[in-house]
Amino acid sequence: MSAKIERIEGTKFKANVGGFEIITGRASDDSPPEGMAAGAVLFAAVGLCTGTRLVEQMKNRGWPVGAVRVNVKPKVSKDINRATEIAMEVEMEADLTEEQRQEMLREAGRCFVSNTIKNTPEFKVELRLV
Repeated sequence: MSAKIERIEGTKFKANVGGFEIITGRASDDSPPEGMAAGAVLFAAVGLCTGTRLVEQMKNRGWPVGAVRVNVKPKVSKDINRATEIAMEVEMEADLTEEQRQEMLREAGRCFVSNTIKNTPEFKVELRLV
């Protein structure tokens, strides 16, 4: 999986991953945003991944599941330019015992995105002038 990011204009960018696109930013300082801020995409990814993981794990266990809602609440520090905490509230329509609920609570923190963030990946950046 790789993502190709391209500037359109101003601070408006397009990300392409697997044939799907996400637009972020705005064309100019005077124009309205045309997509989520890049940081918001990160928080959305955490919630989307968590919801997907829960549904997959419920299905794997043969447990019926209805609606799933994930509310991601980051605490952001502008001084250090990053989130210092990512809290999630998950609502899931399911008939679970307390033991099963605890099992799903553990699974909620095991999605790909959460695992990646919690286990800080090494970043390598190459800058080529063209």
